[in-house]
Amino acid sequence: MESGEGITQCCVAFEGFAIPHSYIRYDFGGKNVTEYLQTLLRRCGHNFNTTSEFEIVKKIKEEMCYALLSSSSSDDRRPNESNETKYLLPDGNHVPIRDEKVMAPEILFDPLRVGLENLCIINNFLNQLKSIKYFQIYFIIL
Repeated sequence: MESGEGITQCCVAFEGFAIPHSYIRYDFGGKNVTEYLQTLLRRCGHNFNTTSEFEIVKKIKEEMCYALLSSSSSDDRRPNESNETKYLLPDGNHVPIRDEKVMAPEILFDPLRVGLENLCIINNFLNQLKSIKYFQIYFIIL
């Protein structure tokens, strides 16, 4: 799986080789995650509106955001003081980052949060993997 600024794509690999017809491409990526992080920060009272401020949000995303292994564990997602991290802005002020650092990358796995009607990457990838599995079984029988 690879997620760039504008697209996210993944494919099935078998014995080190990518299976050509297994590629899945989505027209959303890192820029959408940055925009969603900007929205989350705006809800907390931190407005980043200009192009240079968008670059600051991009740096916050790159340095602090991460995806949880399991989205079902609500204790990891609950904001608390120990979960807070402060990001130092170029002007010397600090911005507290709490659960935004976890919520922003979640749109890659749940695009409905931002209104994208695509299936989750994981579900599409598993469907693609299932179709490859049946293709290989069919191919071996022939």
